[in-house]
Amino acid sequence: MEVLLTPGVFVRIGEWSTIRMIANQLSDTRVELLAGSAVVDSAEPSSGTSVTLIYKNWSVRFLEQGVYRIDSDPPRLWVFQGKAEVSADTHGEALSVGHGMCVPFAPALVLDRSIDPPRDALSIWAEGRQQSISADNAIAATIQDPASIDTSNSGHSFTLLRYPYLPLLLGLAAEISSAFSPHASSSTAPRRNFLLSPFMRSRSARWPSDTQSASPGGRVCPARTAL
Repeated sequence: MEVLLTPGVFVRIGEWSTIRMIANQLSDTRVELLAGSAVVDSAEPSSGTSVTLIYKNWSVRFLEQGVYRIDSDPPRLWVFQGKAEVSADTHGEALSVGHGMCVPFAPALVLDRSIDPPRDALSIWAEGRQQSISADNAIAATIQDPASIDTSNSGHSFTLLRYPYLPLLLGLAAEISSAFSPHASSSTAPRRNFLLSPFMRSRSARWPSDTQSASPGGRVCPARTAL
């Protein structure tokens, strides 16, 4: 299961794992691990947000962008990437845990080198989800808002240049019938095929030769590739 705690911060749990939401304010988000294991995938902390994961008497705060894991059997914190703080109770001194380190949950917190991190179904699934989200974010960052593209000099009110990230549906052609004469019948009207791009539907876009075949529900504005 995957839960979005705050913007950019996910917690993922595997089979036989249980978590409980204690506080859901963005400024003080607290989640308790009751059983099993949890992986926290954290982006760079945003201003005004804080995430704390609790296991029994121990609290873990995530200070940097990174990947963290908390196990209940045996109880310990793993820091695969980033930096975290762990304390034995709310009033205890916090211990800083950096990249490649782990710390068993004990009355006395002692850092240890992460020599043999767990490799199970949860870790494999969590890695796949992290890579998928990173890839989606990278693609989204390259997409330009169509409203920000200036087409005033193009001569067309509706053009594919405004949607560079919408490919043509190659292989799927839609037939658009129109009469060149207002007196032409449907049986004699010539037919034209156009490749249509998805979502390219507009109530205001018109082709000059299609004025006699307008439908009341709006018009389809075909791409400028004719077959």
